[in-house]
Amino acid sequence: MSKRLLVRADDLGFSEAVNYGIERTLHTGIVRSVGVMANMPAAEHGVRLLSGHDVAVGLHACISAGEPLSDSSLVPSLVESTGQFHGSAAYRAVEEDFVSFEEAYREIRLQVDQLKSLLGRLPDYIDIHAVLSPSFMRAAAAVAEKLGLPVSLLPDRGCDSMRVGGSIVRVLPMRPAASVQDARKHFLDGAASISLGETAMAICHPGCLDAYIMEHSSLTESRTYEAEALSSAGMIDQLARLGIELIDYRVL
Repeated sequence: MSKRLLVRADDLGFSEAVNYGIERTLHTGIVRSVGVMANMPAAEHGVRLLSGHDVAVGLHACISAGEPLSDSSLVPSLVESTGQFHGSAAYRAVEEDFVSFEEAYREIRLQVDQLKSLLGRLPDYIDIHAVLSPSFMRAAAAVAEKLGLPVSLLPDRGCDSMRVGGSIVRVLPMRPAASVQDARKHFLDGAASISLGETAMAICHPGCLDAYIMEHSSLTESRTYEAEALSSAGMIDQLARLGIELIDYRVL
């Protein structure tokens, strides 16, 4: 039995700077799954940077940053009067789930099609960006089921594990990093907690910073700390000493 760890980098496409930071982490072989925000203008740039890297590429389905691929008049529950998606703060500010399942399904399906056009194939999985709307999550699951893809949402409340494909996966605790040292320690502490026979997932947000990400994301400096930590050549040696087998979505 082994200790399996899937390390996923989210937000490819959010900005070109984020793309560069994620691509940097791929050279150590720790990050082997990357989620793409296919609705964002920098998505094409990000997918180009993946060329030559053997990684699982997923749709990081998004309804809280940028604009929809749908005509905004067809997804009124998802957009502001400007045609932009509601920001994540708008979802956190209310308890009501105001997302239309049908509109979310339509938008996610278009995002899959967009990513397919960039990759030349279907993505390897679907997950979600930032928003915990039940309707959004049901729509992501429905699209994944329709296409025969693994879906990776979030564990139910009070639980730290979920089924992804044919595997039960424990999601390691997530929090913003306060420094490179903090990012490294948090990541390795999570890896050290994996038991024999267990599969765990570390969800990371590495990246560099530019004006766009500083103006449109609450997660900023932490991205640079995670990028530095996950790019460290010594990290993969430390994982090996812990007996960790690094995997991606394609084996689940």
